[in-house]
Amino acid sequence: MKGIEFYPMSHRPKPSKDVSRWSETVLVYEEEHNFQDFGYFDFEKDEWHILGTDSMKLKCWCNIPQPKKENIEKFKPTTHFGYRP
Repeated sequence: MKGIEFYPMSHRPKPSKDVSRWSETVLVYEEEHNFQDFGYFDFEKDEWHILGTDSMKLKCWCNIPQPKKENIEKFKPTTHFGYRP
């Protein structure tokens, strides 16, 4: 992924703007680099948490990329299963 910086698990993400005891949500990658999940760091407990149900050895993380508005304006939106307007 060009332009995305990856960090070792020993490098902590920025604290969340909403709950300062937790970090921002990031993408975490497992030891073999072929699976990722969303995760965050709990600063009070000094431990990583993942949001999924799989168990894995964590290798690195990156911030969740945000698209530039001008790059996606031409995309047509769609809905997901269970969408409620």
